[in-house]
Formats: sequence, structure tokens, C-alpha cells
Amino acid sequence: ATTGLNQDVTASCVVNVVKKAYILGSDWRIRNEFKGAYQINGTDNVTIWPQEGDAWGSGLTTRNLFLREAPGSDFTMTTKLHFSPQKHADSAGLVVLAADNVDALFTVFRRYHNSMGGKVIATLNETPNGVEKWVRDEQPDQDVYLKLEKTGNKLTGSFSYDNESWTVIDSIQTNDSLNVDDLRIGLYCGTGGAPNSDALGAPATFTEFKVNGEAIPFAY
Repeated sequence: ATTGLNQDVTASCVVNVVKKAYILGSDWRIRNEFKGAYQINGTDNVTIWPQEGDAWGSGLTTRNLFLREAPGSDFTMTTKLHFSPQKHADSAGLVVLAADNVDALFTVFRRYHNSMGGKVIATLNETPNGVEKWVRDEQPDQDVYLKLEKTGNKLTGSFSYDNESWTVIDSIQTNDSLNVDDLRIGLYCGTGGAPNSDALGAPATFTEFKVNGEAIPFAY
């Protein structure tokens, strides 16, 4: 704005608008939190960078597991995943684990794994003896929908590229250690191995997280 007899006095005002940070919902907990490796982008949008840390064995050192209580012993959980893993063992997807037994978990995830032939969609069923199943990721550059279904001790991992036509990875699997009421469900992202490095892998962005068909926000 200008003023004065000759319009020779000028004033200006700069307004900086700072967007409010999103806050994790009260029903969520982050196990093995490492703040430099995740970002809450919106109420329905979380990015996690895979790091070293393992789901095998009693340590469960995988970082930034986004977990919440399961709605019961039986449920269906889905998410949309944007993720293009580039190095060995980078993985991201859905997980269910027993609240009081880290040797009991089941995951369905997109990953890159040298011994599996590169880019795959896979499951890990830890009973605690770990069993891995996988199929080739035919559209690795596309977003993928993941589904984890649990009924009693039976678990199924599935995937879809259009959220309509679903492919089951191998078959229905069993895990008696997960046939309990106190379960945690949520997001998994990691590389495996001992957590000796803070290096980050390719980012994995999760959206459209649903439990039994109901959209569940990550934050507000």
C-alpha cells in the first residue's frame, strides 16, 4: 500500500500461513518409533521408510510399526500401498501380531527379495517357526491393494491392482499362536536384519486403511 502527498510512502505486509501438523489418532501406537523414518501426510495418508529391523524371532526390532487393537479375533484389514522397493528385503504391508507374544505374527506385503526372484507380493507366517510364501509382482510400478483376513487360526493374504479382482497368495494358512483375543493390527515396513543402521529405503505410502470395510483414519 502507498500513502503520502506524493504517494511516496510504501508499506507491505507478508503473511506466512503455517499448516497445522497432523496428530496421530489416540487408537494408534508406534512400536519401535524412529521419528526420522515416517511422516503423517494427512488423516488417511502415512509414509514410512523401511529400515533395518527384523520380524523374525523374539526381538521384533522392526521400526515404526503402526499398531492398534484388533476389533476381535476375526477381521478383514485392507490398505492401498504406493511402494516400489529397490533393494533386498525392503518390504511394506499389513501385519497382525499377538499383543503378548512377538513370536506370533502374520504379514502380507510388497517386497523386493533376491532369493524370491526380485519384486514379489508375499506373506510371512511366524508361528514362531517362520513360513514365507510369495508370488511374482506382475505390476510392480502400479499401486497395490493388500488384504489380510483372519478367522480363528486361519489367515489369508491377498492382493489386487484394482481393488476388485483379488489374488490369494498361496492358500489359507494357519497360526494357532494368533488364535487369541488380544491382537494388534496395522502397518508394517522394514528391511530385516539387526537394526545397526539408520539408512532409509524407498518410501512406502499407505492410504485407504480399512478394518471390516470401515475406513480408519491414521490422524486428525
